[in-house]
Amino acid sequence: MRQLGVRNMSGVVTAVHGAPIPRRQARHGDIVRRGWALGICCGTHAEFYGDECVPMSAVDEVWKLWR
Repeated sequence: MRQLGVRNMSGVVTAVHGAPIPRRQARHGDIVRRGWALGICCGTHAEFYGDECVPMSAVDEVWKLWR
């Protein structure tokens, strides 16, 4: 984080993948963040480590992967 000059997890992902996008534009495979956890968008819900699934409305930020 120090090398990228950021102070939080959002800054790290933004430095690598660009600015976050609105949740409505999220597609399968996009990176999502909820609190300190990073996960993957699976359509109407997001999956996190440990088989935790939450609705996309509970996600804080979304980053589009380059396709």
